[in-house]
Amino acid sequence: MSEASETRQTPIQILRNYLRERGFGPNAQLPPERQLAGDLNLSRSRLRTSLAKLEREGVIWRHVGQGTFMSALPELQRTSPFEEPGAVLETNPSEILEARLALEPQIAFLAAQRATGSDVERIGEILAKSTEKEPWEEWRALDKAFHLAIGEASRNQLLLKLLITIQDSQTQRNWGRLSDLPSAMARRAHITDEHDAIFRAIQSREAQEAAVLMRRHLEEVRKALLGPFAPI
Repeated sequence: MSEASETRQTPIQILRNYLRERGFGPNAQLPPERQLAGDLNLSRSRLRTSLAKLEREGVIWRHVGQGTFMSALPELQRTSPFEEPGAVLETNPSEILEARLALEPQIAFLAAQRATGSDVERIGEILAKSTEKEPWEEWRALDKAFHLAIGEASRNQLLLKLLITIQDSQTQRNWGRLSDLPSAMARRAHITDEHDAIFRAIQSREAQEAAVLMRRHLEEVRKALLGPFAPI
């Protein structure tokens, strides 16, 4: 990859081109982050941001303690159903939370019914990682990864694509600094507990309970971000 080409490309484009050129197959392991950052001439922070974006899209997946791997999903199943990769729908926090409340309880319900052993393991690993004292930005990425892993476990590609679209819309432009408010940060331990309850319901195949707990969790998120009198 030429130096001139790199200056015209964003970090995510550089990473996409690298993966395409190397032809990594389904579930193939990527090089370690340090090596990958050097190969692509990217800082570790920019590389991690790009990897997190690809993980949300379902292009890659991560196994805690083992590394980063290519997804087994076909290329056509990795993009948003409404936009090209990287595009963002114009929306606002209220709409985003309304959409999540309408979508994610059903996703949790299906995940409890359909999750494979590896799905449950993956959700559990993300949950365990989020209980560690991670920096706030990294913890927020784990929060998103937890919900995405449940989406993958639902085994419904359309619902997964919709969830990815919603997650991609939670940008600085559409989300502002809401998730960095003290009221949001103060709920970190509570959110982890709520995630744990959802995970246990999915693990136990209690579909209705998983849906109820997911809705309750998102209602609490909504109150923390938009205020106690936000309509539901």
